Amino acid sequence: MHVQGNEADAKIRAFTKKELHGFFAHCDDRAACIRALGRKRWLPAFRDPTLFKIGYGYGYGYGLRRNETRLLDAVDFGSNAAGHKFGEYGLCQVRFGKAKKVRRPSSTA
Repeated sequence: MHVQGNEADAKIRAFTKKELHGFFAHCDDRAACIRALGRKRWLPAFRDPTLFKIGYGYGYGYGLRRNETRLLDAVDFGSNAAGHKFGEYGLCQVRFGKAKKVRRPSSTA
């Protein structure tokens, strides 16, 4: 049972994997174009597609919630001992995840 009601419009659907990959490719192309032009804003243009990919889980369903993505910081990224192919940044630690409901222990008489 959901704690809160859903306020989303029923006509709006989630992206398909193909649509997501197209969106990610467009964002990457735009960042590459800005960098190729030698503009100063290429770093934020690169940051945004990276956050989209983290938030959406790169289309594989393991993305983060909006608040979890919003609260990420540079210290949350590090190396992954099991994933050397990712280099210096192969790990993303979510420090501020979804809060869990705490169940009070039942009293035993």
